[in-house]
Amino acid sequence: MTATFTIVADGDIPTTKILGQVINFPGPVVARKILIDEIQPADASATPLLFSRVCDPKYAWLPDWLKKAGARYAYYLDDNLWEYNAANHVAKHYARSDVQTCLNRFVANAAFVIVNSRQLGNEISRRFPGVEVVLLPAPMDFSRIDMSVRPSPLGPLRVGYAGSDRGEAFDEVAKAIDSLLSTHPGMFEFEFIGSPPPAPLKGKVKHFAALESYDEFIEFKQSRGWNVGLAPLQDDSFSRCKTNNKYREYGALSIAGIYSAVLPYSDCVSHLNDGLLVPNTQLEWKKALLFLASDRPFCAKLGDAARQNVQDRHGLQEVAPIWRSKLLALPLRTASLNPIRYSRWFAHLAGYLLLRDLRQAVNLYREGGVRILVQSGVRRLLRWTKVSH
Repeated sequence: MTATFTIVADGDIPTTKILGQVINFPGPVVARKILIDEIQPADASATPLLFSRVCDPKYAWLPDWLKKAGARYAYYLDDNLWEYNAANHVAKHYARSDVQTCLNRFVANAAFVIVNSRQLGNEISRRFPGVEVVLLPAPMDFSRIDMSVRPSPLGPLRVGYAGSDRGEAFDEVAKAIDSLLSTHPGMFEFEFIGSPPPAPLKGKVKHFAALESYDEFIEFKQSRGWNVGLAPLQDDSFSRCKTNNKYREYGALSIAGIYSAVLPYSDCVSHLNDGLLVPNTQLEWKKALLFLASDRPFCAKLGDAARQNVQDRHGLQEVAPIWRSKLLALPLRTASLNPIRYSRWFAHLAGYLLLRDLRQAVNLYREGGVRILVQSGVRRLLRWTKVSH
């Protein structure tokens, strides 16, 4: 079947995987996926473009080029990248002024910006009053989940956390875990996937490295048999705009989640019905864990209710038709190409690369003078020679 859309993504990340799943769910909409560094002028004229989180400064010129070529594109965003203040390399990347400039250009020139969070939609409307925001439900793919599997009600309460960055929200949770391991030995088993546990918990909890494949991550997460999943979150402008990703994943796996009582969880979790909402204090996290450990049937009931609710609200069979009808109704338009536009495309790229190399050369000269500059040039030439042969 011929592609209806081209998803242009910033990387082969879970967001890209999930976006492709919901659009390519069986039906009349088909999307091909490419990374931003693979895009060519012909892609802009073949099918309407849906950019996903793209803000590579190398392509800061592209929104204006598309506008002049008569294209109308959509842009998908699932995080408030203007307020990403975590102390990690990802946040530092998005905080760069050239990345922010590129992000602003892509959003400002988009015909439509697609979000899964009402709060994020409000933030975009505040920053870009002329942009039309489209709110669509976040999807959850159950195809890699064994629906016959439920966490075991026997043995220690198995509690897990999976994430690339804990942030300050986890501090109180870590204190609660440390306390429970001391006061209730043998009652709990704690596991981390991805981000290592904080220093006080090292050697006391299990840790598994992050998995690059999202499908493998979901399968591995289910294989661990967690009864409870932890979802601490700060109450700040970045977190309030996040999607309810952990709720969807925990629920799909019949895991009873304990969530910070802040957005987005306070909007989707029904306390004591399909999860627990708690204030972000050591005492409240500890009480919630002890409560679920002392009533295993109720813990299992929460997990089962969450699975059903996630299926009803976020399952691809429910969500994909909504995406499909909305995407097909959007008046997007491909680019109109001519030789001048082709030449300008490559001129923009060449100009960026030349400016980047000049900046690097200036910095090298400032750091080490002509000798370091020449050595760097020779090394690059040798690398290029190896690649060419």
